[in-house]
Amino acid sequence: RPGDIIVASESSHVAGREGPGISNLAAVAILGIDTPGGIFTADDVAGAIKEAPLRSRAKVRLVTAENTHNAGGGTIFPIASLRRIHSLCRKTDIPFHIDGSRIFNASVASGVTPADYGKVCHSLMFCLSKGLGAPVGSIVVGSRDFLEEARSVGVRIGGGMRQSGIVAAGGLYALRNNVRRMAEDHENAKTLARSLADLPGIEVINAPVETNIVLFQWKIPTVSLPEFQEALHERGVLVDDRSFPFFRAVTHLGIGKKEIARAVRTFRQVFGRAAA
Repeated sequence: RPGDIIVASESSHVAGREGPGISNLAAVAILGIDTPGGIFTADDVAGAIKEAPLRSRAKVRLVTAENTHNAGGGTIFPIASLRRIHSLCRKTDIPFHIDGSRIFNASVASGVTPADYGKVCHSLMFCLSKGLGAPVGSIVVGSRDFLEEARSVGVRIGGGMRQSGIVAAGGLYALRNNVRRMAEDHENAKTLARSLADLPGIEVINAPVETNIVLFQWKIPTVSLPEFQEALHERGVLVDDRSFPFFRAVTHLGIGKKEIARAVRTFRQVFGRAAA
């Protein structure tokens, strides 16, 4: 409701990219928790709930955790921590939502089933794209009443979809065929991270890598961003460089061992040439 507060990681997708839309469409505010890797605890949530009325007279009406945490570098919430957060939310009558865009990455890496993650929250969403490899689509799960309300709100803000069977078909294929293979993505990310860590002047921010995201920094860049981009493009390598000289690399269905080897060779050439 307007004026309410959502508790989330300060660096989460909800607090960052979605923050303006949430404030505009729902007139609610985000109270961010600043913790390493975006992984907070029940004690952190309890502190935020206690602090909220003191700051704005508003009340916390939702707690959300991002698992895996993108900005944290694909970090995983321990299932025991999620259980404690869920227990706290039940006692305080506050819904607990898991932003599980990459919940299958968390599941494959931790051994915790998606169903077990679903048991420690009131609602959960996951993407059919990203690691699963479907062209498009996301799924939200929760109680029947919650889903009916979600569908109603979705239609009101333009979220209705027609002729969506082709989207569902891609999602079903991904769920049936592309979950277990995510372990390959994780191993490829770790291989990339180890190789980057061996390069002079390169720091892997999220070492040790947990899933399929590698965050790394070029400590003292010696070329401009356009020069860097041109050098990589010439060698057929793309990397998220929007925060140059801080980079984000993500392994997925379209990236195999050969592509990782090419990326490693390219980084060695580009960073090495720049250093020389």
